[in-house]
Amino acid sequence: MVERGEAKLAMIPMENSTAGRVEEIYRLMPKTQLHIIGEHYEPVNHCLLGLKGSDISQLKTISSHPQALAQCHDNIRKLGLEEIAGLDTAGSAFELSQNPVPTHASIASSLAAELYDLDVLQDNFQDVDGNTTRFLILSKEQGMPALETEKPTSHH
Repeated sequence: MVERGEAKLAMIPMENSTAGRVEEIYRLMPKTQLHIIGEHYEPVNHCLLGLKGSDISQLKTISSHPQALAQCHDNIRKLGLEEIAGLDTAGSAFELSQNPVPTHASIASSLAAELYDLDVLQDNFQDVDGNTTRFLILSKEQGMPALETEKPTSHH
């Protein structure tokens, strides 16, 4: 969208402190015409989401973005769940809400749980505390747009 001029900035995940590099982004970066104008570190809290009233003990399958699955790998294994890779975390929560299977869970944010009316079966589902993702901020122009803190005032 930034390359097409439909958005000013993009924030893309490059690597995660638990799961390492986001491979598909490393393949895309050389092909882009965009400039890196900054970086941002975001703590990531994954939640295990299920249908309202469902219980962890009945779960059999789990879906999410491959990075989220990797960041929660040990906890998924402890529960003996079969992993299903999805395009993104929120999308896997949305799919669960649209296709309500009580034995299926997704890994996404607490906001996704609110949006799609799902239960947070377990908070902090990631394997490592302090799980953090490094994002790059990309722009068509070089240099960060100036921060406008106040409107200019006219002097008479």
